[in-house]
Amino acid sequence: MSLKAVITGHLDFGIERSYEQALKMYRRRVETYYKDDILLVEDDIFNEKECRLVIGKFNTNCSKRFWRNTYLLLDYVSQFAISGYLHIWLLEEGVIKKEVFIEPRGDRSTVTAYHEGNALMKDGKIEAAIMAFTDSLEKYPENSSAFEKRGMLHHQLGHLENAKSDFESSLAIYDGNSRANFGLGKIALADDRYEDAIKYFQKAIKGSIPHQPIYWTCRYMKGDAHAILGQWDKAAQEYKFFCIREFTEDNPNFKYQRLAHLKWGKALMNLEDKGQDALNAFDSMLKIKSVDFDGLTVGEMRLWRGKARFQVGKKGFKEDWKEAAKAGYDEASTLLATYK
Repeated sequence: MSLKAVITGHLDFGIERSYEQALKMYRRRVETYYKDDILLVEDDIFNEKECRLVIGKFNTNCSKRFWRNTYLLLDYVSQFAISGYLHIWLLEEGVIKKEVFIEPRGDRSTVTAYHEGNALMKDGKIEAAIMAFTDSLEKYPENSSAFEKRGMLHHQLGHLENAKSDFESSLAIYDGNSRANFGLGKIALADDRYEDAIKYFQKAIKGSIPHQPIYWTCRYMKGDAHAILGQWDKAAQEYKFFCIREFTEDNPNFKYQRLAHLKWGKALMNLEDKGQDALNAFDSMLKIKSVDFDGLTVGEMRLWRGKARFQVGKKGFKEDWKEAAKAGYDEASTLLATYK
């Protein structure tokens, strides 16, 4: 049995007194309860100059006891923080066995305003949530998560400049915030700044783990940016990573599966000697459960599979094009007339 701990994130204590109290209680707990049976080293995570605890992205093999001790210790220390988050996983043979998300709690006004914003955001009350996050930031302007979440809400409303500013402010405080990098990537992609989009998506991938949906969404969108730039090998690689991953229907990436296979096949068709791989991608695409979101029709999918079959000299391309033509795809009709 192979167990692995993965921890990402940071905690900000705001002022020196809170930082010193957190460090004092951390040391006391280690000495009294845990001894050396924890996964982290004090000097590696505590930053006196910035009054914060920074883990970034950490992973190691572990035992259940070490994982539990580390989680309980970090959860205890978080009560002294004023902003930040810690995401902690226990994996067994690559499968999530336990997952914990920790944020500061307590009755400090900036913390309560932030949690109010979270609750309002979950209820879909976007404008009210923005006001709550703004209130939290007015009380403590160094809250990376508040900037990131307010940026997400601005993005939903189409306020792209405000969203961009918030995401950048979030990253200026904590550059490991994968959601803020993801937000900037989406804005750059929509703004035709494809190289920038690739950079932001790559940072988001680096700051997340494969068990998080954002990791795969970034791979998919990074593939789009590479494809638009004609970087077909890199696009195909990203789409391949996405396509060979299995998603359950409640995963937000489930709706992209057919589109990803279509784009993967198209990218492969632009590479030398990859026609059969493209055909395999299109075959797989046609077997995936239909979803309303992707907008794909059977006609479009049959059109592209026919192209791949024709490219590699396989039978059946005419049948595919006939079905596409029946569905109203003029290109299929032209291909049938050209290659009788």
